[in-house]
Amino acid sequence: MKPEINFRGKEIQYDMDYHTNKFGNWITDENLYRLRCEYARRNYLDFIRPTDKVLEYGCGVGQNIAWHKNSYGYEINKKLYPLLESKGIIMYNYEKDIPDNHFDVIITCMVLEHLENPIKTLKFLNKKLKSGGKLVTVLPPVNYSRTLQTKNVDGHYYGWTFYEINYLLEQCGFQNIINKRIYRYGIERLKLLPSRY
Repeated sequence: MKPEINFRGKEIQYDMDYHTNKFGNWITDENLYRLRCEYARRNYLDFIRPTDKVLEYGCGVGQNIAWHKNSYGYEINKKLYPLLESKGIIMYNYEKDIPDNHFDVIITCMVLEHLENPIKTLKFLNKKLKSGGKLVTVLPPVNYSRTLQTKNVDGHYYGWTFYEINYLLEQCGFQNIINKRIYRYGIERLKLLPSRY
């Protein structure tokens, strides 16, 4: 796998420095972390039932699923595993350990655009869902004003409109696709606020 390159031409490493720089306040401030968990639950995971088995593929610091009692995760940054397990998330060390036909819901949040082969990953995840299971894919908006740039500011390999991602999902075996725009401006500003607690 070739390394991702950001807009400044630097290689992106998904290690503790990356996660600390990007999510530092969410990691260290329990109140802010809980607020981010609640945001995910209300805005795009409100359909999840208490009995659902939920897997987040590329779970980062776990803020999307830590609120759910029956949550599982896979993350390439193994140094995050103690934090994730302390939040009650059951972690898989290797992709091959993730069982087939096992999950009611699978989440990828800001992950697919970073993968060299998203088709392979989507087909892999489809096998992990139970019959009738749901895939939730959160993606960044496509900014066509950047199309003439040769390097991406975030190191993304791909970007999709609803039309394009729907076509891709259908080709990977998913049906009944629902699209929703989510605006995160408020929560993004909150991560910059110093903690008062």
